[in-house]
Amino acid sequence: MPRGINIQNELDIGDFRKEITSRLPFSLKINKNYNRFSEYIFEKTNMIISVSTLKRFFLYDNDVLPSRNTLDILCQTIGKKDWDDYLNSSKKLTDFEHIEMIKSIEIIGYQNKSDFKKIYEKFDYPEYKYGVTLALTKIAIQKKDIDILKDIFMLPIFHHPDPKNIRQYYFLEYFGCLFRNNDIIYDLIPYWAKDPVGQTSYCEFFIDFDNLNGYFGKVMEEYHKYKQNPDGLLLYHCMMYERDLKNGKIESENLQFLIDFKDTDRVKSTNNIRRLALLLVYNYKKGYPLDIYMDEIPRLLSEKDDYLRTLNVYTFCFLVFDKDNFYPVKEVLSNFEYPKKNYCNNIFTIRLLNMIKLYEAFVNLKEWNIEKAEEIFLSIDKMYFLLYSINHYNKQYKLVEKMLQYEKQNTLI
Repeated sequence: MPRGINIQNELDIGDFRKEITSRLPFSLKINKNYNRFSEYIFEKTNMIISVSTLKRFFLYDNDVLPSRNTLDILCQTIGKKDWDDYLNSSKKLTDFEHIEMIKSIEIIGYQNKSDFKKIYEKFDYPEYKYGVTLALTKIAIQKKDIDILKDIFMLPIFHHPDPKNIRQYYFLEYFGCLFRNNDIIYDLIPYWAKDPVGQTSYCEFFIDFDNLNGYFGKVMEEYHKYKQNPDGLLLYHCMMYERDLKNGKIESENLQFLIDFKDTDRVKSTNNIRRLALLLVYNYKKGYPLDIYMDEIPRLLSEKDDYLRTLNVYTFCFLVFDKDNFYPVKEVLSNFEYPKKNYCNNIFTIRLLNMIKLYEAFVNLKEWNIEKAEEIFLSIDKMYFLLYSINHYNKQYKLVEKMLQYEKQNTLI
């Protein structure tokens, strides 16, 4: 790409070509009109672009982009100051179109599957597709349109979840939240759990501990029928043993799977962390030594990616948290290498670090550092909590809050 060209993505150039051709009083599909086009540009701008350059840009498919100077002249031909002015003005117009489309969806909805697809394809930019897709999904839920929703993971917007793609992650999170308290999810589970994209972008992404005895337990049961690789098996048995614990069942086949599981590089580090946390919970409840598993902590927290390492720490603390046993939480936090300042480009890392403060406050409280515990606790921003498993985390938050209030009162006495 030529230096100095500010292109948001490859679609900017395609849109620009359409904009230019729509403004001309003649067609560029006719070869001889390119001489006329060059003369037209000179009349409008008093500057020259050669016929060969114009043909390369408008007539032939190639990866060679025009120079910044050529783009600026073309922009002036349609009344824009330069390329930057074109980008800014077209973006503003598209923003309004996007808002208009979402409002229309909310009021009018869509007519049928063909209409759904037509609306979805209206905007090429992914950042607009997220909002439009959520609006369409809300209407599909209202209409109980199983025919649309069962195939929704065919849309490219769900493919390849990437923590660095902030818009996509917010989209996936909000998408999952739309179905949490809606019975339609039970009709969709058989389709989504079988779909490879559904498995990745929904079953494995939207881990809802709050509803393991409800719809999410059913999600995992159906997911287990189709995802039988080591990673899928480990995730399933971790979730099912967490459900066992919620129901007061300490010994189970799910636990035995976790005990027998051989740690390999074939599974995600977060699933290994889940396994370790649940085995520690089991040992604590049975009164068995914890050290047998504590030695695994440094290795399992060696993830180089800041987001994944932070996610692993949060997941571990969330699962092992117990008001009478702070040792595992303390051990994990002491082995946690905090991200450097450049982590701020990932809102999800910031959110997880905000939630980890609860466990830091808890450890300080148990070690009688009351002032430090209160300082950390008061710095927690409740607006930066996960949108799922929120009930379980809020219970932990309220418990630490009560423990802190109790210790402060005793200190005053």
